Amino acid sequence: MSLKLLTLDLTSPARPGHSLTQPQLDALTDADWTEILRMARQHRIGPMMRWQSQHAHPHIKVPKRVADALTKQHKNWTARAMAMQRELLRVHGILEAAGIPHVFLKGAYLAYCVYPHPALRPLRDLDILIPPERLTDARAALIAGGLSTLRRFEVMPESM
Repeated sequence: MSLKLLTLDLTSPARPGHSLTQPQLDALTDADWTEILRMARQHRIGPMMRWQSQHAHPHIKVPKRVADALTKQHKNWTARAMAMQRELLRVHGILEAAGIPHVFLKGAYLAYCVYPHPALRPLRDLDILIPPERLTDARAALIAGGLSTLRRFEVMPESM
């Protein structure tokens, strides 16, 4: 089994015909585990991997250094989730006070309404849907509320 598929299985609920076994994990080398942890960091799935190891795969054990690294990622993303929730509430309060309709989308919604713990859906930003005719008002309200703007990217992500 490839390390990518094994990482997927470690991150997913138990799938019929794809159950993880302790001998599969025991056969992995330190380099394999280092690569799995690298992929977990790169794709921000460490917290989910930790969660699934406790809930979907409690019968398997990973090396202590891996468990410790996943616990650290979970703690770090939990702290980040708390900070993002604070900002989400701040933005909501500002827009609500200004009478500007808004809806939080994607990760901001999923982390708090779909996932069992917000750290399982790591956020880098907040996506907010605002009526186009209210964008200028929303920007002014957010700046007046203490938020600031970032310079625009000169290169759009699609071209990178």
